[in-house]
Amino acid sequence: MHLGDAALTVNDGRREGGVVRPILALSAPAVVVLGIQMLVGLAELFFISRLGPEAVAGVTLATPWVLLLQGLSNGAVGSGIASAVARAMGGGRRDDAQAVVRVALGLAAALGAACALGHWQGGEALFRSLGGQGEVLACALDYAGPIFLASTLIWLVNLLAAALRGSGNAVAPAAIVLAGALVLPLSPALIFGWGPFPRMGVMGAGLGVVAYYLLAALALLLYLGRGRGSLGIGPGGKRWRPMVVDVLCVTGPATAASLLANLALAMVTSAVARFGSQAMAGYGLASRFDLVLNALLFALGTGVLAVVGASVGAGQEARARRAAWAGTAIGGAGAEIMGLTLALAPEACLAPFDPEPAVLEAGANYLRIAGPLYGLAGVSVTLNWAAQGAGRAMLPMLALMARFAVAAAGEWSGWGLDAVFALAALSGAAACAVMVWGFTRPAGLPRFNR
Repeated sequence: MHLGDAALTVNDGRREGGVVRPILALSAPAVVVLGIQMLVGLAELFFISRLGPEAVAGVTLATPWVLLLQGLSNGAVGSGIASAVARAMGGGRRDDAQAVVRVALGLAAALGAACALGHWQGGEALFRSLGGQGEVLACALDYAGPIFLASTLIWLVNLLAAALRGSGNAVAPAAIVLAGALVLPLSPALIFGWGPFPRMGVMGAGLGVVAYYLLAALALLLYLGRGRGSLGIGPGGKRWRPMVVDVLCVTGPATAASLLANLALAMVTSAVARFGSQAMAGYGLASRFDLVLNALLFALGTGVLAVVGASVGAGQEARARRAAWAGTAIGGAGAEIMGLTLALAPEACLAPFDPEPAVLEAGANYLRIAGPLYGLAGVSVTLNWAAQGAGRAMLPMLALMARFAVAAAGEWSGWGLDAVFALAALSGAAACAVMVWGFTRPAGLPRFNR
């Protein structure tokens, strides 16, 4: 589906008819694919849990930084790429959209190298500073090492997919990502040494992630190289310098916001680490459902960003505001349903991982506390995407500053484990309050001015 067919269609007879349909149409492929990816990710965690609580704790220690890498490439820099493409396509400037693809390729190479170098030089010291030691530290390094050393692949896949989604082409990146997900079952073979593969433990899970991104990168480069979609890699798109500025107007604040979000998560992880590896393993298992929620909201957000961005690019700001609130209603309601389900039956949700009693207790307590506030997270994340689609990422950065401040209290307070979980959940509510305040001001949707 392309923006010219759906995202710019205005149905004057029904106020929401012009925004709900294109949002859902653009989001649906990503929802299906990311839902499958999350199921595969949960299956991977199931296999890692068979290595013991130290392995789960090690992966939990590394997770905030792996999420930071994915969040920067998908949600920060990626949203800058998608937003710039959407506004260019909405304004009929296809050459400018084409130039953004070249910007994406350059950013992927530079930022991927920087991430690999950063982990090589400081990864172990970082994990030690967060409480990692002994076998937990070794597992964290084994899992994160391959992923960060191959981080150029992650940047390449996420930035090129973001460019396609920004153009309104949601099907191609979704199909490519789904095809790449077929490689992820390689993880248990590498973890346990099935068939011709050696037993690699936690490192096998990291290598499985790398194999997925390698296949997806090759497929995206082939697709764009042939120019079969609305964008391509090749001649044209010479106005790349002004498009760098167009990307950075979103990417700069969004990157700061992503850093704050993942630092908040790292603060919570560090605070939980004080209570031992079993508490950390329980939190790691339960917080995987947070990742499932974020993935589904990401899928919805891609549709919201594309419709809002295209509407702003076409000068249809009233329609952009309707799209923002319609997407928020969908995201908030869906997230709350999921959260209440987890809160009412946490043991049943964690039972497939067969955790030890202490691990199960910690994980269940987290879901009971955090689950009822999932709806507020849904509102906050969806409005975040809408603001980025409009080309203004300062509001999300303010929201994430509020989230960081509340989450950090759990690290600094010295309170009990349940209090740390409560502050982690309330940090999302604080971000939601800031986002809603920003969108209910008289100006409404933050405006993008060229």
